[in-house]
Amino acid sequence: MAKKDDDILKEAQARFDVAQEAESENRINALADFEFSIGKQWPENIRADRERDGRPCLVINKIPQFIQQITNDQRQNRPSIKVTPVDDKADVETAKIIQGLIRHIEYNSNAEIAYDTAFDGAVRGGFGYFRIIPGYVDPLSFQQELYIKRIQNPFSVFYDPFIQEPDGSDASFAFITEDISRDEYCKKYPDSKLASQGQWEATGNSAPAWMPSGSARVAEYYYKEFKPDTLLMLSSGESILKSELGKKEIPEGIVIVEERETTVPVIKWCKINGCE
Repeated sequence: MAKKDDDILKEAQARFDVAQEAESENRINALADFEFSIGKQWPENIRADRERDGRPCLVINKIPQFIQQITNDQRQNRPSIKVTPVDDKADVETAKIIQGLIRHIEYNSNAEIAYDTAFDGAVRGGFGYFRIIPGYVDPLSFQQELYIKRIQNPFSVFYDPFIQEPDGSDASFAFITEDISRDEYCKKYPDSKLASQGQWEATGNSAPAWMPSGSARVAEYYYKEFKPDTLLMLSSGESILKSELGKKEIPEGIVIVEERETTVPVIKWCKINGCE
C-alpha cells in the first residue's frame, strides 16, 4: 500500500534529524577544514582583538599547494567506469555498447567537472558528491538523456548514517537540500502550501532545520522500499520475477526449474519542505 504524504513527511523529518545529528561533529570539523584551506586561519576572537587594536592578521596560506598536489594527480588519472559482462544476461558486445553509452553521457555532461568537484571536496573536508539525473536534450524536445552533474556544496547532502559499505550502496535514504529565500521559493513553487502561508512554520519539532533564518529548505528525499517477490529460474537459464510472468510470455518448452523468495529494492523520490 502506498504511503500517505503525512507519513512520508514524518519519516523524512525523523530520518533527516538522525542524519544531521550523526554527522554534526564531522560537518563542523569539515567546515573548519574548508575555511582553513581558503585562508581563514585566525581564531575569530583573536582576529577581532587584533583588528580592534589595528594590528595586522597576516595569513601565508600554504595549504592550496598541498591540495593541488593531490587533486592534480586525480585529474591526470581520473577514475573511469568499466563495464564487464558477468551474468547470464550479459555478453561482450552488449558490454561494449553500454560502455559507449556511458562515454557519451560523460562527454555530454562534462562529467570531469563533476568528478573534480567531488574529489576536491573530499580532499578539503573529507567528503564530496556528484549525481546522475535525467534531463531533456533541449527545451523543444521530449527526448531525455542522463547527465552526470556536480553537487557544488557537499554540505547539502545528508546520507543514511547506518551504512556499512564504504561506497554507501546499502543506504536506505539520502537527502539533497537547498536553502532558498522566501521570494525565490514563492517564484519556484507558487502553488505550494508554504507559499500561501503568512508566517513560515514547519510541522513537528524540526522547524529550525527546515526554516533556517527566514528561508526555506527544500529537499530531494530518496528512500528505498522493499517489495517481496519470488524469483524463478527457467530451464533456459534465465531468471525472472514471478510478478513479471503476466508481462512476459515464457517460450514454449521452457519450464520453471527452481524458485526462491526475494525482496526487490525500489527507489522512491520526493521533493519536500518543512510542511508538505
